[in-house]
Amino acid sequence: MSFYTLTALDQSALKMVLQHLAEIKEEQKLIKASLNELIRQQRGAEAIKSGQLPANVSLPLQTARDVDLLEEQLRSHETYAKVVSV
Repeated sequence: MSFYTLTALDQSALKMVLQHLAEIKEEQKLIKASLNELIRQQRGAEAIKSGQLPANVSLPLQTARDVDLLEEQLRSHETYAKVVSV
């Protein structure tokens, strides 16, 4: 049975590789989160474009009166559920 012992240089190189792997792992997490956010935004944009909002909800809101009307419409559970699912 043969044992391989790491030299100081080998240990240093291994430590550096492990540090780079940890950095790559963290960067990959950030990229994944960014991608998921972009997908969520795209799905929301597609839902609005495809008319999945209730017919009585018109975006973008232009005036304070539009905001008041939307607030009234959101009191309906069905309307609220459809709007927040987008």
